[in-house]
Amino acid sequence: MHLVAPFFLLALAIECVCASHAHLDDTRTHRQSQHSRLARRANGRCSAQRQAKVRLHTVSPPVRLPDSAQTEQNLNDASIPSFVLNVTSNVIDVQSACGPTGATPTVTPTSGPNGNIDWLNCGVGDGGWRPPFVTANDIIAKDLDAALLEPGSPFTACSAYVATFKKYATKYGVPPILVASIAMQESTCNANTVGGAGEQGLMQLTQDKCGSAPNGNCRDVDYNIKTGTKYFSTVLKNNNGNILLTLGNYNGWPAGMTYYLRVRPLHQPKGPAVDVRTTSTTNAATGSANKKKERDPLTTQAGTAVARAREGAHGPAAVCAAEEGANLPQNMDNAQRVDDLWYDDGSVVLIAQDRAFRVHRSILSQQSSVFRDMFSIPQSSDVMNMDGCPIVELADDALMLEHLLRAIYNRSFFLPCATESANEVVRIGTSIASLSHKYDIPPLMKEAIVRLEDIYSTKFEDHNRYHVDEDPMDDGTAIFVINATRRIAPSPLDRILPVAFYYCRRTSQLPMSPLVYGIRRGPCSPPEKLSDEDLARVLHGKSELELNMTLAFTRVFLPLNANFGPKCSDSLSCRDGLNQLMRCVMTSIPTAQILADCPDNFYTGLCAVCREHVKRALSLLRRKLWGNLKALFAL
Repeated sequence: MHLVAPFFLLALAIECVCASHAHLDDTRTHRQSQHSRLARRANGRCSAQRQAKVRLHTVSPPVRLPDSAQTEQNLNDASIPSFVLNVTSNVIDVQSACGPTGATPTVTPTSGPNGNIDWLNCGVGDGGWRPPFVTANDIIAKDLDAALLEPGSPFTACSAYVATFKKYATKYGVPPILVASIAMQESTCNANTVGGAGEQGLMQLTQDKCGSAPNGNCRDVDYNIKTGTKYFSTVLKNNNGNILLTLGNYNGWPAGMTYYLRVRPLHQPKGPAVDVRTTSTTNAATGSANKKKERDPLTTQAGTAVARAREGAHGPAAVCAAEEGANLPQNMDNAQRVDDLWYDDGSVVLIAQDRAFRVHRSILSQQSSVFRDMFSIPQSSDVMNMDGCPIVELADDALMLEHLLRAIYNRSFFLPCATESANEVVRIGTSIASLSHKYDIPPLMKEAIVRLEDIYSTKFEDHNRYHVDEDPMDDGTAIFVINATRRIAPSPLDRILPVAFYYCRRTSQLPMSPLVYGIRRGPCSPPEKLSDEDLARVLHGKSELELNMTLAFTRVFLPLNANFGPKCSDSLSCRDGLNQLMRCVMTSIPTAQILADCPDNFYTGLCAVCREHVKRALSLLRRKLWGNLKALFAL
């Protein structure tokens, strides 16, 4: 399938989804610029083919297309292409600076009614494909039943499968109309469709997904829809909810995809650039599309996007080569080897941002089902190589990937160590938790959860361990825990989420609060911030906690101040001491230490009996509020 498919699917007439204001503008701008020609050419399946059914016996004059060809930098001629319907072969014939379309009436692995792969990719240059970040929360999904009732609905062909679409869409958390749209785009809802590379059925499953099909029939409607929807849901989760990116991945387009990528060997003298051809798309033709079982693992998998260089990790003069917000290596000529993760006998080079790791396919495949599947994809003969090893570009934070690889190769890297600071454990633990989830490495995920639960213990008895004058938990690293939990959701980290929100609230007392400015995972990483919803929870919980503390302390102090009882050895002195203690405690409420036990010197004005009584009352109060953190932060 061609590159425009994600945009076509999101805009599948009015019936499916419309990206909300800001993201829609981004998407519209993206379409009108780098991929405008692709969008026009690739329109063949639905719009042009519907026109073909109407005008099959007429010869229409060429239709002039909008003048957006001038935005394509790699075309020598900015002339406006035009297209006519070739009535005899029912394909689109286009006159443009890219030469003949190579369109064929039947689907093959390299061509179809919309043109051959070379022509379809003309105009996609070194800039690659960088889809805007659009999530399910950013789109408006119409009810599938309502869409079916509209006159001329394109989903009429899908009506027999609506119940199954709904069943598995609900199970895997995908809007039903989006599942129907994928089936419409992939097969025009024809359950017997077979793609040019052997893709099967409504959802055009590749052969590697057909192993469990009933009686070997991958076109079985229930199995086909279930497997396609589950796969889409899994990729969507790994892409942090980016629907545009996931639609592209479903069709074989990784983030940063380029048709020609200019690279040179790492740390070699810079000679003439070598054009290395990467994966290209197959044709989106009548009733089928090829989703690239044959695609290279060269530029596969996209996930969380940040740039990074760790202080001292690559020498004292480590340089930040990637820009803020970048999610793929900006210049592989400048990629730096991570020496102790560069094995001479390694068989694959992973590149994340400006860092390169030469590691072993066998070790990664043994640990991770995702890497195993990635490496099982047949490579083309012209994949990029570095020191004789194929390159896999990953869109992960380079520091997070480094933490993951160190844990894979040396489990002692993440074992408890008395010299580790709490915030360093959190930085490493959240990196490993996030990427072990993404790449399916359960043992590492379990280890990371154990370490993070030790830091963010839900036991009130453990709480005071980190209440010291220079508290390492006040630096904002709780933001990493909250965001990691959101990425993994549903997550075993959910149980420590209230504690993470409590610590996150405490960072609001810092100058240049991470709540406002974010926190960097490494010196060159862009700041990581909370979502708007979680920021609102922090601020709401902060106010609720302070209000509850004020009311509760008042209930503790006022009765004591009125009547100390017969066991008090010096009621007058204790009254003065209690008033002093009350002022200290009430003053501490807006501060970070709101649930910490008071130091012993706070109680010096009280007799032994009153001191123990007040300590016990305040401890019970704090314990009760600690147990109510989940409600206070509206979790």
